[in-house]
Amino acid sequence: MGTRVAEILRIDNISFRYFGRTNEALKNINLRINENEIVLLAGRSGSGKSSLLRVINGLIPFFYRGDFSGQIFFYDEDITHIPPRERTKKGMATVLQFPEDQILARKVWRAVAFGLANLGFSREEIIKRVKEALKCVDMWSFWDYDTLALSAGQKQKIVLAAALAIQPHLLLLDEPTSQLDPASAQRFLISLKIIREELGMTIIVAEHRFDELSTVADRVILIDDGRIVANGPPRKIFATELPGKLGIGYPKLALLTRFLAPDSNVFLGLEELKNELRRRNCVIQRIDKESKRAHPKGSRHAIVLDDVWFAYDGEWVLKGFSLSIREGSFVALMGPNGAGKTTLLKLIACIHKPVKGQVFLFSKSTNNLRLKDVVGLVGYMPQNPEEIFFNKTVYDEIAFGLRMQGIKENEVRR
Repeated sequence: MGTRVAEILRIDNISFRYFGRTNEALKNINLRINENEIVLLAGRSGSGKSSLLRVINGLIPFFYRGDFSGQIFFYDEDITHIPPRERTKKGMATVLQFPEDQILARKVWRAVAFGLANLGFSREEIIKRVKEALKCVDMWSFWDYDTLALSAGQKQKIVLAAALAIQPHLLLLDEPTSQLDPASAQRFLISLKIIREELGMTIIVAEHRFDELSTVADRVILIDDGRIVANGPPRKIFATELPGKLGIGYPKLALLTRFLAPDSNVFLGLEELKNELRRRNCVIQRIDKESKRAHPKGSRHAIVLDDVWFAYDGEWVLKGFSLSIREGSFVALMGPNGAGKTTLLKLIACIHKPVKGQVFLFSKSTNNLRLKDVVGLVGYMPQNPEEIFFNKTVYDEIAFGLRMQGIKENEVRR
């Protein structure tokens, strides 16, 4: 007989409807998670992934109110009525999608140490774990930085470090790479397997980046409209039509397999796919170069940055930065976390003013513009949309920008 696998988490008949909502966010969820598993939760926005994680960590129903039913067990103990803080003490840690919600200190090392101090660890152990965790997420060189001076991606790494420092039995990750640049995201997702092996953690992650996770996850759970619609190994799940029908998508290699070798198994690892293509003598004859895109003819400059300098707490983020973008252009800003991408957007949107240099919007210097003057010129969408919510209802939120432009109420309603 084989060795019995220990069950770490059991969810029985969980349903939940948020207060004020008519539809249930979760509908009769039943789930078993074993020790040392890496489980990927996949689904469209609003499918119920985050709600399921909130049930596990206790934010539902202790923080998010509503109609709740069912039971949840952690190592066979009924924790349905145990609040989040006590669940942390029992060995759970959570990383939320927006890092600002979890950073509770101004210094990086204090933010990582916060949970350890609350759990009563000794000073020596706290120092040891903080250093190890920050090194794990490539943030040790920032240990004494002000957290307010960090980019969104760097803040996300700090929250990840704080969770890893606790060394929980169960680690819950809600879109943990949403604020990370592609290279950092890839490194982190691949490192989950190492974390699992070295620390013996069980990891449940809600994530939209399947390429790396599909090779390290033991199981994929597809969620749609608050229900679990599929539950199985990644290779089996991504071999079906269901991810496509649900609008979730596939890992790139799984898509390539379906195109090049539709009659074979789905390959999730690059070496597997390369070996299969060699076996079939598949050769790509030619890759056409992408044609260069010309600037829109006769277009004026919409944005000009001239020798712009900007700093947070004395740390220069942009130094002598110059850029011009023509009207009608489609431009992608790329770079690692902390490179200055978000700062640049905030300068263009007049949320920040340059320390030195000038920013021009359609030939107007932003030094002479107030924020309300920019409303009709620039629209800004931050990484965390809650940063720009000013009203209680969806209607008033959408109407806010129109009213700022002085548009009459009957036109706003239309």
